Amino acid sequence: MKHLCPACQFCNIPLPGRLVGAASGTGLSPGQLEAARELMQFETERRNDENRRVENNYKFDYEPQFFPWCSAFTPSKEQIAEATRQLMLGDTTKLLELEATGLDVIIDAPNGKVKPVYALCARKNPNGECGLFQTREVASDL
Repeated sequence: MKHLCPACQFCNIPLPGRLVGAASGTGLSPGQLEAARELMQFETERRNDENRRVENNYKFDYEPQFFPWCSAFTPSKEQIAEATRQLMLGDTTKLLELEATGLDVIIDAPNGKVKPVYALCARKNPNGECGLFQTREVASDL
């Protein structure tokens, strides 16, 4: 059976662009139009940067804004905090545990930080056969 990531509870799907409808310019002042144009340009640049990261198979050390990512394959904030705390004490146990479970991190030594690598759904489940798939529960308003 194929498991499609958007139906999985671990799939984090970024919201669409923040300027839906603003492109028409209806009812916006010149200043608002300029701000909207600048934001659209920024979003286009960010989307292009993320596309390049995907095409070149680079890691995402920040939360992707244009690609779904999997929280099951991405270290949690708590795991990162604990790994950082232990690493500052010279203990690599937590880092090795994360690595053993398939969770990836980047060590930012100059700043003394451990950063999570956000696992893109397309990389972790390219064939729709993810073993960690769990059906997303749909909220009912009834």
